[in-house]
Amino acid sequence: MGELLQLLNESKHRFISALREVKSEKLRSEIVDQVEIEVKYEGYISRQEQEIAKFEKVEKMKIPEDFNYGNVKTLSNEGREKLNIIKPVSIGQASRISGVTSADLSVLMVYLGR
Repeated sequence: MGELLQLLNESKHRFISALREVKSEKLRSEIVDQVEIEVKYEGYISRQEQEIAKFEKVEKMKIPEDFNYGNVKTLSNEGREKLNIIKPVSIGQASRISGVTSADLSVLMVYLGR
């Protein structure tokens, strides 16, 4: 813990020294504001990036060509019909089909995860 605090303190001193090199008061103020914003929202941004990564993983989940939607009794009738007609290759593609609900997508992901 002490090493971390020392590192943070050194970083702070280097930042302040570098900031003194900036001649424009307006630019210095903008830099400080930007750093403050990034520090303040870093946790939120990190969580958002993790959510995006999870979404992209689900989006790319492949659906086998020979997948039998008729065997999935918990799909909505409209969803099953549209999926049988269009035969999407991924969950992402299936999610963009009108008539396929989020519940249908959840059921598909459970079946594909087996």
